[in-house]
Amino acid sequence: MEDSNLYDDEIIIPGGGEIIIPHTGNYLNVISASNPFTLIYSTGSRFSADGTTEIKNVRYEQLTFKNKSASENIVRFYYGLNGEVDLNKISFSGAIATRGGTSRAHGAADVGTAAVQLLGANADRTAWIVNNNGDDTIYIGADNSVTVYNGLPVPAGGTFGDNDQGAVWAVSGTAGQDVRFYEAQ
Repeated sequence: MEDSNLYDDEIIIPGGGEIIIPHTGNYLNVISASNPFTLIYSTGSRFSADGTTEIKNVRYEQLTFKNKSASENIVRFYYGLNGEVDLNKISFSGAIATRGGTSRAHGAADVGTAAVQLLGANADRTAWIVNNNGDDTIYIGADNSVTVYNGLPVPAGGTFGDNDQGAVWAVSGTAGQDVRFYEAQ
């Protein structure tokens, strides 16, 4: 396989919730899932998925995992560019850096009309997730200049995550939004 960039990930989708993964790719292989779920590509394509779903050559810029079940759904998958990995033929030598460390942290913040830093920059971070537990949309950005006009919207009840190491800020058009966050390193 040429020029393969695949990521191995595991997410926990709350009952009736969704998780958005911003990543450009054309390959997804779901290894396991606690319950069936809906997968929505940024192109608008929708797929019913379970623990045996493999989708090739559908270009996307983000993946949305929507849990159809009332209970949480643990989904393990590979995603990226030019997939088709034969897991029986993989071998490694030398030093190997792994994703998903042993340190995890979580917290809560009251997000209002002034930008609030949820997570500081962290060179050791492997992933982060923000859940809007409030009643109105919040907006995510990289610094304190984030506004309701330039930030990435996360609707009430919505979740957004990424694997970058920069700071994460949030703001809302309404005071008192309950926001939860989590990071792994």
